[in-house]
Amino acid sequence: MKAQPRRYANLLAEVRAGRARRILEVGTYKGAHAEAMIRAAAEFWPAEQVEYYGLDLFGPAPAAEHTPRTQAPDIEVVRARLEATGARIVLVKGDSRETFPRLCRRLPKMGIIFIDGGHSEATIESDWLCARGLMGFDTSVIFDDHWNYPGGGGCNKLIAELAGSGEYDVNLLEPMDRFARPYGFLEIRFARVRLRESLAA
Repeated sequence: MKAQPRRYANLLAEVRAGRARRILEVGTYKGAHAEAMIRAAAEFWPAEQVEYYGLDLFGPAPAAEHTPRTQAPDIEVVRARLEATGARIVLVKGDSRETFPRLCRRLPKMGIIFIDGGHSEATIESDWLCARGLMGFDTSVIFDDHWNYPGGGGCNKLIAELAGSGEYDVNLLEPMDRFARPYGFLEIRFARVRLRESLAA
């Protein structure tokens, strides 16, 4: 049996630690992580009070995004899966560089934001510029793909900049996942960004 990535356990830990009620995910894909986060939030809130906002192409990813994957389900299939939790579900189809700037202006502060959409540096930076406006003191922004992938991309550059800015508490989270590849081992972990208390809105 293929080993499952271990780093995703951090998502549920963050939801529970912050008793998050509002969840935003860039890169919903099939909705598996979304469903798990919603159910974790529902341990603390009535399900109908939990809000989930998900953005995805709900279609093939461009090669430039370093995201080879099987075809994502139709958005309505994912919507049905997530609405079965009883939570309030908002799904947005399209390139997050276009959809997220429009959406974020209308959203409240989030409890947790998970950025795992396109993996190019440009897309991750664009997603971050939207996400930072949705942060309060209790918000955790989780980035996937802090990695050693030789093809580039990932959040490494952005995370280094945020760590050096003095505005944020930045942590690389354990565990790290390692996958055998023709070039060696691909090592991936999550990075967590929070506002420093003195700067929180």
